[in-house]
Amino acid sequence: IHLMIAWSSFFYQPKYGDVVINELMVDPEPVVGGFNGQLPGVEYIELYNQSIFPLNLENWVLKIGSKEEVFPVYILGSHQYVVLVSEDSDTSFFDSVPFIALDIAASTLANTAGEVSLFNSDKELITSTSYTSDLYKDANKSDGGWSLEKIDPSWRCESSRNWKASVHPHGGTPGHKNSVFNKWEPS
Repeated sequence: IHLMIAWSSFFYQPKYGDVVINELMVDPEPVVGGFNGQLPGVEYIELYNQSIFPLNLENWVLKIGSKEEVFPVYILGSHQYVVLVSEDSDTSFFDSVPFIALDIAASTLANTAGEVSLFNSDKELITSTSYTSDLYKDANKSDGGWSLEKIDPSWRCESSRNWKASVHPHGGTPGHKNSVFNKWEPS
């Protein structure tokens, strides 16, 4: 397996859309979901590798507004998720979920609107999304505690129609298939 990872990471050049921003928890308070199984009150960004190759995220750059953070060595497997959190966050919840703790402030994501982008080690754009509180499509959930989930991660268009508030009772699905997941059908 190690040879296959090294081979595919060495020869495969990731392209736009191979990894997508799949879920955003921009306003974690108030925490929803009751005591058992509730999400922690921390911001997070979930990435999903929809390519057929494992990808080494070393030296990739996460850009939130004007702030940038460089990734450590991390192999993101094909069709796998990883959750990005602040080093300052309580990561005990994420012990059962693959995560990367980055040197970003725990309140870097603006609650009402922002932009998040991901670049590979060659500084090529891999994914980017702009968000506003309108993406929740539910005024009660836009007040906090609920994540924004991508409906169809394979849909390359970053349209507001491809995002909505999580419907999971815990408020989000970090590290797992989104609760609002649905494949877009051509019309």
